[in-house]
Amino acid sequence: MKNSIKNSILCFCFCLSACINSDKKTNIDPIIKSMIGKTIIFPDDMNDLWKSKTEKYNYTLILYVDSTDCTPCSLNDVSLFKQYEDQLRNQFNTEILLVIQNIDYDYVNTVLSNINIYYPFILDISKEFKTINKIPDIHKYQTFLINKEKEIIWIGSPVINKNLWNLFTQAMQILNTPPKK
Repeated sequence: MKNSIKNSILCFCFCLSACINSDKKTNIDPIIKSMIGKTIIFPDDMNDLWKSKTEKYNYTLILYVDSTDCTPCSLNDVSLFKQYEDQLRNQFNTEILLVIQNIDYDYVNTVLSNINIYYPFILDISKEFKTINKIPDIHKYQTFLINKEKEIIWIGSPVINKNLWNLFTQAMQILNTPPKK
């Protein structure tokens, strides 16, 4: 019960701030509405990897990277998370996990090393993860936060701008506050 209340608060905060259109009317983006609360499914070959890479964290911030055109280009945005990784891991108990659509583990590992990114990653070789979870092709919906139950509780990159990071920080503080007795 406590998690669903906190998740509702988080979803409300995110939707309220991120979904206000130019007319200042609140419209919840239909894609966000369809994804929030949805349980992420890891294909069998990915599930154990997900568990092993994130088991000590309460939350996982998944960055889906469709790198079919240009892996280094696609992974360049990931570097934005570097300045926040300590706070994500230590204060918010959140691991960053890259799910990368590519077929070559060694190549992806080399590209990540070349840009000094050492986040755990899983390859989505056949786009099975993207397909079964109906991950949109639109880049802004390919970053999301899940809890231990694999429920999506945040959609979008929290590091795009300072305002969104501040909102994300407030939401994470709510999620990480123990319930009052």
